[in-house]
Amino acid sequence: MLRYDIDHIPVVREGVPVGIVSRHDLLRMIVRQAEAT
Repeated sequence: MLRYDIDHIPVVREGVPVGIVSRHDLLRMIVRQAEAT
């Protein structure tokens, strides 16, 4: 995402869009997982 300056990516299930994930969402998840260990 950083290399191509992408801020949001679609989440697709069975060809149907079900949501959007942002770079911020991913970073928040990484931090939470690091804090849990």
